[in-house]
Amino acid sequence: MIKFDPLNVMFSLALLKDKKVPREKALAASIGAGLLGGPMGLLLPVMVAGGSGSTGGTTTTTTTGKPAGFFGGTVKVAVPEVVGQSIDDAAKSVSDAGLRSTTSITYTDEAEHGAVVQQDPESGRLVPEASVVDLTVAAPPTEDELSESEKEDKILEVVESTAEKVDHLLALKKNK
Repeated sequence: MIKFDPLNVMFSLALLKDKKVPREKALAASIGAGLLGGPMGLLLPVMVAGGSGSTGGTTTTTTTGKPAGFFGGTVKVAVPEVVGQSIDDAAKSVSDAGLRSTTSITYTDEAEHGAVVQQDPESGRLVPEASVVDLTVAAPPTEDELSESEKEDKILEVVESTAEKVDHLLALKKNK
C-alpha cells in the first residue's frame, strides 16, 4: 500500500513557489515529497529549491501589482450582478470585487433614474482582476428645447458626480 503525506506536499508547494521554481519542477518535487513522507519528503523540496539557484521561472502580476495565481497566470474574479442597483451601490460592488468601473448614460423613462440598466461584461463572467466593468445608468430624457451645450453640461455634471462617488468609494476601500 502506498502512503501519501499531504502536509509534505503543501510544504513543498509553498517553499517552491516562494523560491520561484518552474511549475513543472515544483509539481514533480511536491508529488515526490508526498510519496516519500516524513523527513525525507521534507528534504526533497529543499534540495530542489536550493540546488536550482536562479531557475529562470517567471511570475505574472496583475495590473494592481498583486501576485498572480499560484503558479503564474492572471487572477480572475467574477463580475457581480449590478443591474437595477443605484450607481453608488453598483460602483461599490464592482470595486469590492477587485474591478474598476466606467459609467455611461442612457436617456429613458423606462427605468428608474440613477439605476444601472446595463453592464458589460455580464454578471458571473470571470475576468482578470482590475478589469473595467462598463455601467450604463438611466437618466431622464433631456428636453428638446435644451441647446447642445446645455445637454453636454448636464451629461458632464452627472459624470463628474459619479466619478467623485467612485473615487470616494475607492478611497474608503483603500483605508480598510
